[in-house]
Amino acid sequence: HTFCKYLTFYVAAQAALLLSQHKFGPRYFIPARFLPVKYDYYRKLDVSHLQDMTDVETGSGIECVICMNSVQLEPARARMVTPCE
Repeated sequence: HTFCKYLTFYVAAQAALLLSQHKFGPRYFIPARFLPVKYDYYRKLDVSHLQDMTDVETGSGIECVICMNSVQLEPARARMVTPCE
């Protein structure tokens, strides 16, 4: 009888933890000093530097090395900057 109470409490605690992570985010209970800095993929980019760059093969603007499509420089939310740039 006691085992069932402990098991029920344990499962309820796990469910509460999962629900709280769904509501507040998966890292909310970890202190900020232990978390790594989040990388901002939509950070500002020096567009004037990039406008001088052209694709060697086509002579046009900047090309994505993954999908081989041209990259839109504006608006900033239309493109992402990877950590390797």
